[in-house]
Amino acid sequence: MPAFDPLTYRYASRRNVVYAQNAVACTSVPLGAQIGLDVMKSGGSAVDAAVAMAAAMPLLEPTGNGLGSNCFALVWIERDKRLYGLNASGVAPMALSAEKVRAMGYTEMPKAGWLPTMVPGAPAGWAELNRRFGTKSLAELFAPAISYAEEGYPVPVNVARQWERDSRRIAKAMAENAVPHEYWWKSFIKPDGTPYRAGELFRFPDYAATLRSLAATDCESLEDTSLTVTCSSISCRESRSPVTITQSQFALPHCLPIVPITSSASQPSHSKMGMRMARRISFIIGSCMASSSGIG
Repeated sequence: MPAFDPLTYRYASRRNVVYAQNAVACTSVPLGAQIGLDVMKSGGSAVDAAVAMAAAMPLLEPTGNGLGSNCFALVWIERDKRLYGLNASGVAPMALSAEKVRAMGYTEMPKAGWLPTMVPGAPAGWAELNRRFGTKSLAELFAPAISYAEEGYPVPVNVARQWERDSRRIAKAMAENAVPHEYWWKSFIKPDGTPYRAGELFRFPDYAATLRSLAATDCESLEDTSLTVTCSSISCRESRSPVTITQSQFALPHCLPIVPITSSASQPSHSKMGMRMARRISFIIGSCMASSSGIG
């Protein structure tokens, strides 16, 4: 074990190291971690907890998570003494190319609008993790998030600060092209045009309905033909930033099992740089296990 002093921190932090005998759950907001703990206390596995927390984070921290995002996982199964990896990253739209982006007048990929939007990978990743390692149904795992979406939850302090920043960023993007951001604005901004503040109750019934649909279809409802109709109708209204995700692309598999990079002290070190890179990659993938980045 490397030397470690739990009372000394290299960087300024308001958080202390947490010790636990049986299980630990971690997200960026307390309610998310509580969901994971409740799942494990009720007999669920760590993977069950990770899926339940990931499904809740687009609601609890919408500034940094979303259904239209990525999912990466490293899963250690003690009985197998084996490390499993999963890559459920979102992929670029099939109907989009660098040439098309340049033809629209861009010299680099824009940060807003439909062009940088990818095909969602996270829901497929949750379903695969649940199928391969889960002990509870998706309906059970999504239930806490559905409850918070319908009944509401008080916005955390740090999330409120990010919410306010995002509202300014998206307002600026809407001034250039409102269509891609209309639903976000309607869902996450109050009727008076201001973002939700710390302590205010936020409800999102549409998200509850979406999670119910995903749970009932093993996360395959993203392939619903109604999505194609929606994309087509939006494309008709767009000229500068059209929707380029096709219905057929949703039907393609979005999960790729991977063999994680591993090392041990007994293995010869051929390259110190290579070993450092392997550890860094493992840390990055592992840290994404219960999170899905991006705004859906």
